[in-house]
Amino acid sequence: MPEHPHNAESPDPLSWLEEHGHALLAFALNRIADRQMAEDLVQETFVAAGKAKQQFRGQSTIKTWLTSILRHKIIDHQRKQSRRPVTHTPDLPDLADQQLFNKQGIWKQDVPSWPGDPQATLESQEFWQIFARCREKLPAQLAEAFLLRDIDQINTEEICKQLQITPSNLSVRLYRARMLMRQCLEKNRFQNQ
Repeated sequence: MPEHPHNAESPDPLSWLEEHGHALLAFALNRIADRQMAEDLVQETFVAAGKAKQQFRGQSTIKTWLTSILRHKIIDHQRKQSRRPVTHTPDLPDLADQQLFNKQGIWKQDVPSWPGDPQATLESQEFWQIFARCREKLPAQLAEAFLLRDIDQINTEEICKQLQITPSNLSVRLYRARMLMRQCLEKNRFQNQ
């Protein structure tokens, strides 16, 4: 069997932790507020990868393969969390009253500009801290849909398959998540002055 270029990476699962552990933990923390749970999911990822290392075909980098495993672990965790009874549901915008998006998810009306240089804002550490806090406030079902579509850029068909929902259900979840994120970001930092 010819050697793939990506196979030049270490086949030793013990070296994967050192080489990719920090990146995987950052990936998990960007999706899960609980650091202990994020660490547990990364650990489960390495255990699963160690057991399945013979299945790695070198069609991607080891880091990409590990991230894919971790993404599925996170989705499974969030799915379990979303099945737990919810004791408090945040106020969601009334979909009938606020028709801000068209069917393609594009704003129907102009969105006011945020003050300052948008590129500098995106690069600021403060923005990402506020973004993370707002994301943590999203209900689990909305957060997973938002992360998969708007952060990971996964297509609708794949998200619906992973979350076992219909495209219209995904559309509603994305609408609600985006509205809550917008409200939170505006409230916490990015209000027009």
